[in-house]
Amino acid sequence: MKDTARILGLLAACALAAGSARGADSPPPKPLRLEIKLADGSLLLGETSEPSISLISGGMGKIDVRLGFISTISFSEGQEAATVTFRNGDKIRGNIAGVTALDIKTLFGPISVLMGVVREIRVHPGGSGKLVDWDSLPFPKGSDWPGARGGPARVEADEIVLQGQPVCTKQSFAAPLSFECDAALDQLVSEDGCLWIDLVPEGPDAEQNVPPQNVAIQLGYHHRGDGGGMLTLASMGAAPVDMGKEPFAFEAGKAYHLQIEVEADTIRVTLDGQVFESKTTLPFKSFHIEVMGWQPTNTWHVRDFIVH
Repeated sequence: MKDTARILGLLAACALAAGSARGADSPPPKPLRLEIKLADGSLLLGETSEPSISLISGGMGKIDVRLGFISTISFSEGQEAATVTFRNGDKIRGNIAGVTALDIKTLFGPISVLMGVVREIRVHPGGSGKLVDWDSLPFPKGSDWPGARGGPARVEADEIVLQGQPVCTKQSFAAPLSFECDAALDQLVSEDGCLWIDLVPEGPDAEQNVPPQNVAIQLGYHHRGDGGGMLTLASMGAAPVDMGKEPFAFEAGKAYHLQIEVEADTIRVTLDGQVFESKTTLPFKSFHIEVMGWQPTNTWHVRDFIVH
C-alpha cells in the first residue's frame, strides 16, 4: 500500500508536468472503454476521454488517479465508499470526489450516467475502431451435432469467452471493412477445434444454423496429437480451402492476432503479420459478424475485437 501511495504521488506530478509540456496542439488521449453496472442490474458499455478521477482517501487525502491504471471501481450500498482496484492488484478505499455524473459515448449516442446509480465500473483499454455490440446466441437450432453443446458466451467490454455457443454483432456492416482481434484457446480439449468467424447475410433467423450463403474463416487445429494448425476460408457452403501454403504449429494458450479485410471480391486475412488472400466475391451486400468457438468442450478467448 505504501508503494501504491508513492506511485500515485509520482503519477499526479507527472500528469501535471505532461499537461504543461503537451501544449494546446497535442492530440487528445485515446478513449478508454468502460463497462458500467447499475443498481437496477443494467449494463452499459461506452467510451470516455476523461483522463483521471479524484479519490479522497483517509490515509492519503485527495488524489487524482489516472483511469488507465485502474481495473475496477466498486461502490458500496448507498455510495458511502468506493474501492479502487488497480491493474497490479493493489486496492484503495475512499470516496469519489466532485463527480456527480459520468459522460460516456455509447452505440446509441452520448449519455450522462448519474454516479448515484452506479455499482461498479470496469476500465478497459480503448481502441481506434468502432464500438461493437453483441448478441449471445444459443447453440444453433436444428443442428444434428450429437455431442456436448457448450454454454452461453460471456461478453465483456474487451473480451468474449466462447464455449461452443456463438455471438453475433447487433450491427450490420458492408464492404469495404476490416476488423481485428486477439484469439487464444485455453487447452486442446477436443480432438479438433477452431475459432469460427462467419460473415452472415441479414435476414435469416440468427438462432438457426448459419445459412449456406455465408463466408467463413476458421483458425484452429486439425488433430490434437500432431499440433498441426489450420487457417481456412469457405464460401457459399463449399468445402473449406487452406489459405496458408505452409503448415504451422497451433499452440494452446498463445494469443494469435487476426486481422480480416473484407472487400467486394477479396478476403484478406493477416495472422500474426503473415498475409493470406483469397479472391472471393461476397454473395451479399450487408452482413453481420458471427463468432463461435468449436468444439463446445474448448474454451476460446477473443480480446480487443475492433471494427474499422
